[in-house]
Amino acid sequence: MTVVKFKNSPLVETVFTVIFDAPGFSSIHFGLYWESIRDGFPLQKDASPLEVEDDQDTFLPRVLFLSADRRKMIQLQENCFIFNYEVNNQSVSENNKISDFFDLWDQLENWWKNYSQEPINIHRYQLAYLNVINKPLGWESTKDHSKIFRVIKPNFSNTLGIPNSLDFKMQFSLPKDLGELYLQAEQVSTSDDEEEEGGLTEDSIHLQLVASSIDATIPLKHWFISANEYTVKAFLDITTEEAQKIWGSYNE
Repeated sequence: MTVVKFKNSPLVETVFTVIFDAPGFSSIHFGLYWESIRDGFPLQKDASPLEVEDDQDTFLPRVLFLSADRRKMIQLQENCFIFNYEVNNQSVSENNKISDFFDLWDQLENWWKNYSQEPINIHRYQLAYLNVINKPLGWESTKDHSKIFRVIKPNFSNTLGIPNSLDFKMQFSLPKDLGELYLQAEQVSTSDDEEEEGGLTEDSIHLQLVASSIDATIPLKHWFISANEYTVKAFLDITTEEAQKIWGSYNE
């Protein structure tokens, strides 16, 4: 497995998603499921359902189950299981995150079988990485984007000058029929709401890498391990060695 370590990693969140259908799933099951995970996820709140399948209506809400430190979150709705892992501790390894996800998914499958006597029917998988590249870790203005991304050339138009923002999207095929990789970089301005008028505005680059399967013909654990390996390599390929050094890359 490709291992990448950064002292100042831009990675802020990893998201594991499984799209499925569980015939007979109803609102009562949210409470029953919470009882099975409550020790690790004592906090709960309701949310609007996500649209995850174009041809599948969702009538029940989405329920969020959070760990006490709010770093881990399970999102559950009648056709979707999502595990969010907030990364604010650089000692957390990729193996630990994937292992946690596998344990939680196995627990959900076993819990559902105990109540319904029917298996969960998986449709597809998704793995997402959200990176936030703040100033000055790699850039000050859009003229520095070429120092972060290998696909950006440093030459700008003499007439137009340097753009105020520079966003891009890309799509790649994953190897071995694993699916697709969607990559998006977006420059985001965030205002400090606590400041009065004329307060501070901070710019950052949000870099998302999302691997998505076409279906679920590949076993779940094999797909996520393979997709994670490819996504980590894609991040290293899309970003420059100069940026990786600024983020404090090192080998153990």
